[in-house]
Amino acid sequence: MSSLLARFSPAFTMVTLSGAQIDYEGLRSFFIQARGSRPGLELEIAELETLSRSDKVAILAYRERQEVAAGDVSTRRSTAVFTLGDDGKVQWLRLHETPCS
Repeated sequence: MSSLLARFSPAFTMVTLSGAQIDYEGLRSFFIQARGSRPGLELEIAELETLSRSDKVAILAYRERQEVAAGDVSTRRSTAVFTLGDDGKVQWLRLHETPCS
């Protein structure tokens, strides 16, 4: 779990599919609660687009499709902000997800 969370900035925030906003601690709690709850989860990223990029920040947009072994499928459009830390590691700073119909 710690290697996963290391990919996220301590200042991370996310707007979820339901419109709720969570911070880094909320994300950590989500990962703990959701662990192992979606067996066979497969993710597909498509339509990846770089909206903006500088030496320290990148803003990306993409469509994400999630499918679990039970056959449940969800699709969302997302915008993500990544930062480059002084240590040279990329971290998620912001994620905004919108469900697709």
